[in-house]
Amino acid sequence: MALGNWAYSEVIEEYGDTIRVWKETEKLGNVRLAKRLTEVTGRLCTPGVMGVVLADLGYGNSKRGRMRIKEEKPPAEDPLSVDELIDSRIKAFKRATLKTDIHRRTLTMPDEPFGICCFGDPHVDDESCDWVELTRVVKICQDTPGVVAASVGDQMNNWIGRLMRKFADTSCLTSDGWRLSQWLLEALDWIALVGGNHDQWAHAVGRDPLKVIADGARVRCFANDEIRITLKFESPEIEPLIWVIRHDAPGRSWFHPSHGPNKLAMLDGRVHLVTAGHIHTWAYLSQEMPHSRVTHAIRVRGFKRNDEYALSKGFSEDTYGCACMIVVDPVVVGPDRIKVFWDVQRGADYLTQLRG
Repeated sequence: MALGNWAYSEVIEEYGDTIRVWKETEKLGNVRLAKRLTEVTGRLCTPGVMGVVLADLGYGNSKRGRMRIKEEKPPAEDPLSVDELIDSRIKAFKRATLKTDIHRRTLTMPDEPFGICCFGDPHVDDESCDWVELTRVVKICQDTPGVVAASVGDQMNNWIGRLMRKFADTSCLTSDGWRLSQWLLEALDWIALVGGNHDQWAHAVGRDPLKVIADGARVRCFANDEIRITLKFESPEIEPLIWVIRHDAPGRSWFHPSHGPNKLAMLDGRVHLVTAGHIHTWAYLSQEMPHSRVTHAIRVRGFKRNDEYALSKGFSEDTYGCACMIVVDPVVVGPDRIKVFWDVQRGADYLTQLRG
């Protein structure tokens, strides 16, 4: 294994007398002496190290005195050479890059109409989670062929920091919350699930509990914050559908709660469908972008009602929009390729009729 650069203590011990001879006979300075030692040994010696060596040998203007002390067993050099260290960093970068693949997925769908039931923030362990509506939507999805589920995150509260005092206001144990989350993920055929900020509050070092449950429930696509999914179809002539699902799409507007998702759709340049949640309001905006690209920007409300945070901040609380049914007819061209139903049952009925 290649040795590292010379340390001044090594130079003193192994070549101190030789350097003294070079200095006395040839009057060389620290730069030329460092170059001479590098050429002789094949090991780099920097001018700075040689300057310290010369000072210890009594040359130069240094007034620092240094006692001659020998160490029986000096500390070992780092076993990695600089080249090996760089190789290890390259491998680490490649590994980190591969980990980001969970945010970019490609799925192949059948050439037939299908529905995506997009769930807003469930908060299943909250006292104000509307379990009547949640179980109703789950039952509709279970009873309707061709429906897959998606969630924009925040499965549980997972209070942290000063918010942990809110655990005093709930009758649902944290362990109960995980059981309810597991039930929800195992109850449906999930195509996509993103972890929200509340979900990420539960992370331990190197462990994401929601991912463990999602993997066990065979959720096809899971990642925190965002997943970009390209939905291809069995027939190559059918245009792929590009879908971005996020916990939140940044951007707020007084005029329309879907401003964030719509801004993402506008700036992305390729996406057709954007779904998000997080702020517990619902909205939908569809428009035609340049080059005939029709976009559908959706924000779902979620299942938490009687929101004390909204009350304290003066935000209005929406009644509808806990979830929506997104019906896709892949062979259709134009705005009607995607239809969004805020009445999940009506969307399911439409999908059933469309599938014949």
